[in-house]
Parts: sequence; C-alpha cells; structure tokens
Amino acid sequence: METKLRENMEAKLRKYVEENITFEIECLPEHMHPEGMAICSGDEDYDRQVVAKILEDLENGNEWSWCVVKVSGSVNGVSSEEYLGGCSYESQESFENDLYCEDMKSSVIDEITKELLENYETVKNTIE
Repeated sequence: METKLRENMEAKLRKYVEENITFEIECLPEHMHPEGMAICSGDEDYDRQVVAKILEDLENGNEWSWCVVKVSGSVNGVSSEEYLGGCSYESQESFENDLYCEDMKSSVIDEITKELLENYETVKNTIE
C-alpha cells in the first residue's frame, strides 16, 4: 500500500478504535515480594515502612496494594492486552488516574489498530 494511503488508513482506523474500544482493567496477584521491588529510596527504614504498609493493606483485603495490572481492550473481535507488574495503588480508581493507565491503553489501541490495518491490507490484496 502506498505510504500516504497507508498513513491515512491507519489514522482512520486508530480513530475508529479509540471511539469503539471496550477496555477491561484487572488486578492480578503479584508473586514477587515487595521488599526490594516496591521502593528503593536509599533510606532502609523508610523502605521497610513502605513495604510493611503494602503488606498490611494486602492482608486487609486491598488487592491493589501489591499487584500486576492487566489492561485489555477489544474492538470487533480484535483484542490486545498489556501487563504491568510491581504495582502498588490505593484502588482501581487511583490506577486509572495514573499515567501508566493511559500509556497502557494507548499501547492496546496501537496494537489493535496495527492488526486491523494488517487485516485490511490482507483482504485488499486478496481481492485485487
């Protein structure tokens, strides 16, 4: 496909994906221990306090306090997913207000757009 035509089609597909995507955000268990992973400030006492708070929140039922976050999206049966491990949030809402969430959603949109463009090019080449 010509470069300009491909860029135009890709822009149209991305806009379509952005307008029609359904996202799902999941909190999955993180199997790594937060010690040495959650924080490394250089202040060992502070780091221990942060880890202790994470573990306490986790014991009290806040699965978001130490987790892997999965962001997935789907449009017309085409889907993609992104994972981010070693996460510590107060809630799903606090994750959704974080820039990581927007970055992950953007990556999912990029992957779906790429796959739809490849599907379009395959069909176009097949019928020509």
